[in-house]
Amino acid sequence: MRKILCILLVFAVTFMIFHYSSETLAVSTQTSQIVFNELNEMAQAMGWSFDFLDGSPIRKDAHFTEYFLQGILLCAVFSICSLKRRTYLGYVLFFCLFTAVCDEYLQLFSPGRTSEVADVLLDFKGSVSGILSFLLLQYIWQRWQCRRRYQRRNRWQ
Repeated sequence: MRKILCILLVFAVTFMIFHYSSETLAVSTQTSQIVFNELNEMAQAMGWSFDFLDGSPIRKDAHFTEYFLQGILLCAVFSICSLKRRTYLGYVLFFCLFTAVCDEYLQLFSPGRTSEVADVLLDFKGSVSGILSFLLLQYIWQRWQCRRRYQRRNRWQ
């Protein structure tokens, strides 16, 4: 059940990536501006202000976050499938890079949008950050489980 859920989430995130890439520049800018305004309102409620920024960093952060999620979810899928880490990391990295390249290629066909190698690199950085975060959390979890088992074993001695 966990495997199916993770696979569905990977498809959902990948679909979301391609959906946002197929939007026109006007729609993408409007969406970014709405998100920016909401974040700015929350920041002002806490006494901060982002008035000096426009909405453009939001789009870059959104791409980074989408690919961060994709990296984590792909690692989770392959980890649940009980593949060796060395084996599945290559598949995950390839899929993330392939998605980033396809994403930028898709933007060529969206009115007003451009495709840049720097965006592919930013997207791939998001994926790598997600992969590294997953591996770190997996390592911490395994160490905690190992320590817990050791404490249970030695409790009765």
